[in-house]
Amino acid sequence: MKKPVKILGIIVGVIVVLVILLCTIPITSPKLKDLALAKAKPILGREVTIERVRIVLLRGIRLDKVTVANRKGFAKEPLFEGKRIVVKYELLPLLHRELVIKKVVLLEPKILLERNRKGVWNFSGIGKKTEAKAKPEIKPVAEKGEGEAKKRLTLTISQIAIKKGKISLEDKSRAALRSLKTGIDLTSSIEMKEGFASKGRIGLNDLTAQMNPTTKKPLKISELEIPYEFRDNLLTIESLKILTCQGELEAEAKIDLKKTEYDLKAKIEKMEINDLLSSLTTMKDMVYGTLATDLEIEAKGKGRRLMKNAKGKGFVNLSKGRISGLPLQKKCLSFLSHVLPIPSLVEIPYNSLGGHFNLAKGEVKTEDFKLDSDLMKISAQGTYSLLGRLDFDITLKTTPKLIKPSDIPVQLRDEEGNASLPFELKGTIQDTEFQPKWEKVIKKAIEKTVAEELEKAVGKEEAEAAKELIKGLGELFKKK
Repeated sequence: MKKPVKILGIIVGVIVVLVILLCTIPITSPKLKDLALAKAKPILGREVTIERVRIVLLRGIRLDKVTVANRKGFAKEPLFEGKRIVVKYELLPLLHRELVIKKVVLLEPKILLERNRKGVWNFSGIGKKTEAKAKPEIKPVAEKGEGEAKKRLTLTISQIAIKKGKISLEDKSRAALRSLKTGIDLTSSIEMKEGFASKGRIGLNDLTAQMNPTTKKPLKISELEIPYEFRDNLLTIESLKILTCQGELEAEAKIDLKKTEYDLKAKIEKMEINDLLSSLTTMKDMVYGTLATDLEIEAKGKGRRLMKNAKGKGFVNLSKGRISGLPLQKKCLSFLSHVLPIPSLVEIPYNSLGGHFNLAKGEVKTEDFKLDSDLMKISAQGTYSLLGRLDFDITLKTTPKLIKPSDIPVQLRDEEGNASLPFELKGTIQDTEFQPKWEKVIKKAIEKTVAEELEKAVGKEEAEAAKELIKGLGELFKKK
């Protein structure tokens, strides 16, 4: 009795070992590749090639050299090509018709995205052929005494990773972004039990973006790190980091996709403003300097509603730069030359330029915006509408390096003998209106003349005492 049991045990043991060996030995039959291609082509609606398919039952599936052809009418290069795709899964859940994928790894994938002049993308139509042919699902009704109807196969993916990937984008539809090339690394965990949730990190490197028109300088980003979490329609970016334009941008963001609400905090340090403006605007070689900013913005809605509901605060500062050829600069100097003997200036060098601001109801308001230069000092208070309207009160003070005090009309001189001109700035950036505040100039001239005559009549000390008395009475009437 013992001997048959022993023999049976040996047989079972050998079978178990054989099963384990079969589960760990890679299977590379050509039929596997044919089966994979037969399934992939109808789903993608594109020609697909795979050099080799390997399956290890206890580990997963590996696809080598996978390519997906581009759509007709687009570039000859593939829509997708990857050195390797690895899919690691759990075997036992398959018994319950559950496909649980622990990890999907794309090694050295190259993705080409294109949009033509009509606005059609090269990936448009993927999956539509299958959907068109798909028949409505018929759920069998279990008769009395029959077992439960078969479940559909459910899919769960736990993690996706991209290693040493490259993305290229070409857009001919006259969108703001003309082209983009970047390297990409991605690690993302996924939850699919109660809705869709994801958490991970996206790393972009050596990014080059060309904006429209193509005369703009390409924007280059050496490094961009995006740690993110998406759950319950809320996208949270805790600490985005961008290295570009010889500086660094750090940001935090929360975007509620369901409510279309946005919450942004951003900080910029030591970024070259000309590099940034040359890439994003048509203001190339007009403003130079080192940019620093810190801002907080909340917004809700879309389009004009988004601008109207936006609110926030912050500051912006440019240091050690110059303004050259800016349209608003030219208009301002032209206006001033009619009032003051200002020499022709090609550029305005400055030590600092900026101030604090508050954003509410679609308007940016500032009380301390200043330009500090060896040639002039400018202070401004007012609002800029996000729709383009300007409404500012400005005071310009020149220095002896720009105008000699002797060349300045007496009515426009300040206590130090330099020019001081208050004026209003209204209109839009394209259609700017400058208007001197002559009432202030006249009032100041009268006060100065009265003070000089008073000093001649009663003496310097008595005149100062009288001015203090008049000032005190003025404050008293203001309070009343």
